Amino acid sequence: MTPEQHVVHDRIEKLTRTHRKM
Repeated sequence: MTPEQHVVHDRIEKLTRTHRKM
């Protein structure tokens, strides 16, 4: 897993969490 993929995954996870909260 490359650092870029890790960053993208982290962003997607944060967006998902924010969406669930809202």
